[in-house]
Amino acid sequence: MLNVGYDFGTVTALEVEPSDQIFEISLSFSTSSTIKSPSLAATLDVSLMFENMNILQSSSLICNTGVCPLEPSKDYVINTSVIRPSIPQNPKYAISLNDRLGDIGEPEKLCVIFDLPT
Repeated sequence: MLNVGYDFGTVTALEVEPSDQIFEISLSFSTSSTIKSPSLAATLDVSLMFENMNILQSSSLICNTGVCPLEPSKDYVINTSVIRPSIPQNPKYAISLNDRLGDIGEPEKLCVIFDLPT
């Protein structure tokens, strides 16, 4: 089990199910505070980390994932899917919960870096 802590909350699990074209991600986390911006502004982002670049692969508004609003002291599960890029090596990915409008100084509220299972 993962247990990555942030002031905002804690990532409790990350499940990744790869296929040839698309991989499914399930992120579980608990919150200890709330986001500062309106719930409509928070996003769940998946980025490909390749060489010295972070390439945004997917960005979803949190409210579009069905977990709106994010409230303190609750557990959440967010599911998303991403198209697998055609990069010959096995790159790393990052999945993060961001609040770019409400907290410009520290927009990243949760983040996990992972490899695709083979």
